[in-house]
Amino acid sequence: MADAGLTVPLALVVAVASLSALLAASPRGRRAAPLAAAAVGAGLAAVTGAVGLGTGDAAEVAAGVLLLPAGGAIAAGAAVLLGPLRLTTERTVALAAAWSLLAVGPLALGLFSARRPFLLQYAGVLDFGGALAAVVPLGVLGFAVRLVAGRAPEPPARPLAVALLVWVAAAAWLVAVELRLDEGTPGILAGALLTPPAAAVGWLVVQRTARARTSRAALAAGLAAGAAVGLGAAPYLDPEWLVVVGLVAGAAGSAVVDPALSAARVLAGATVVPAVIGVLSLGVFADARGLVFVGGLDGIGAQLAGCGVALVWSAAVSLALVRLARRGGRPVAASRRAAVAARRASRPPAARPSGGDGTV
Repeated sequence: MADAGLTVPLALVVAVASLSALLAASPRGRRAAPLAAAAVGAGLAAVTGAVGLGTGDAAEVAAGVLLLPAGGAIAAGAAVLLGPLRLTTERTVALAAAWSLLAVGPLALGLFSARRPFLLQYAGVLDFGGALAAVVPLGVLGFAVRLVAGRAPEPPARPLAVALLVWVAAAAWLVAVELRLDEGTPGILAGALLTPPAAAVGWLVVQRTARARTSRAALAAGLAAGAAVGLGAAPYLDPEWLVVVGLVAGAAGSAVVDPALSAARVLAGATVVPAVIGVLSLGVFADARGLVFVGGLDGIGAQLAGCGVALVWSAAVSLALVRLARRGGRPVAASRRAAVAARRASRPPAARPSGGDGTV
């Protein structure tokens, strides 16, 4: 039975923390991000809630409440990542909404649909909180923007504040997504709280070893990487295994970053790499299916297949939509320059000064 007294406040925590993180990450997204969040989140919540009310299913209604902040956060994140394209606010919102529905929607249905989760039902792919359905597509979208626009999304001015807000939002989401409190909730919460610090330690150790220095940005990236691990693996692994996986994911994410600390590499190291490692770890350490417990490779094969589908699908959709948006209209800066030039051309020519005797 869904617990409305739990779902609503946790949904508010997810909404406030995730949107605050996105707005702190990119001042340029302060207009497009909230609009994209409202459009996608409200649409998903309305559809799911209506289905729940029509069928009398309280769990569907509660899921609709949770989809409002979750869908909104994904769309707002997409709007922020689309910043380097320099589109108008309206085009950014439309593109973020289309990307959310086309890139994230099929993956979410395949993993979490109450009726036919085809990736779970037919391939046995596990992903508890959306590492494959949301984190991987967002990281891939950042790379697609970098390839098409030639510029990566700007790193946040206050990375540590952003990472802490992401940590809070991820922990609240992991507890809320079960729609009730039960004997598994303490383990989920422990995983959500332990994995980000473990990944931060792994990230800082590698950076210190490779570059003889650390930074707040590195700490923030490590915390974000740990949140990505927890979203996929937290409920399925014991806390000690989560700490190990967090350390490995943080170290691997840091190893991806080049000496120049390019934004695209940092984004991949904090999103795609740890999310994939967290999901793959379920094929090794998860109870009743992991290699450590059953000695078979079926679990690893299923998780590999899920990662491959998420990467290929999100890359294909992201590149197609970003290229279409790039070709379909001029960037906002070019539009403004064209408008200024048109206004200047429409002005009448200035009168030439005449001499005192009436001659020009």
